[in-house]
Amino acid sequence: MKVKRSASYSRERAGRRHSDRHKDTKTQGCTRSNTLCWPQRASVLLRRGPKMYISAKVILELERKYGSPEELSLAYEMTEREFEMVYASQKHGRAHDVTLFIVIGGRVVVIKKPMYPPGAYRAPSGGIAPGEPFEDGARREALEETGLSISLEKYLLRARVKFSNLSRVIDWTSHVFTANRIAGELQPIDTHEIVEARLATTSELMNSIRTALLESGSTGLRYRSELNDAVIRRLIEEGRLR
Repeated sequence: MKVKRSASYSRERAGRRHSDRHKDTKTQGCTRSNTLCWPQRASVLLRRGPKMYISAKVILELERKYGSPEELSLAYEMTEREFEMVYASQKHGRAHDVTLFIVIGGRVVVIKKPMYPPGAYRAPSGGIAPGEPFEDGARREALEETGLSISLEKYLLRARVKFSNLSRVIDWTSHVFTANRIAGELQPIDTHEIVEARLATTSELMNSIRTALLESGSTGLRYRSELNDAVIRRLIEEGRLR
């Protein structure tokens, strides 16, 4: 037999459900309801298992076509806020980026994001989507962030980075390539993420831009500065930059 509930009963029950959900979230260290904080998100990620964005087979094929990269290992302790920002970028468990040093007439294409301090720029970068061919993803990211159509030239550097916050760790890999412009003008397409794209001289990259990145107070930008240093030195050794 169906029991008819009063309107006040239904409202009271709905209120308890909302309160319980909010309480459960708070007990996990979250400050907003409907937001998965680190312990919950990590649990979900472990249950789902890792998604292979870039398989060993893909890496071998890239090395066959573009050469074996120099290996670089780095480690950084982050603030809780910085760490959460990196974690938030791990859609479907992504733990990589493709960084592109596009050299045009002895200068390097750099981009600026809205939150960057004055004078801070870095090489364009982004992630490969699940199931997306690596080279297609690299070309897509270059077009979105710079407005340029590019071709990959050399697999220059593979940086394995350990980002940590207390006991929490994210293992990240940056795949760094040099690239050539095929067509297009320097004008970002994704203007929500990128506010400026321009050419930078070697002197700027090693002096004013480097200083702005290091003095920003951002661990992520410090990492980008050290990545820039390693790549620029290689490009100078190879005669690509002066």
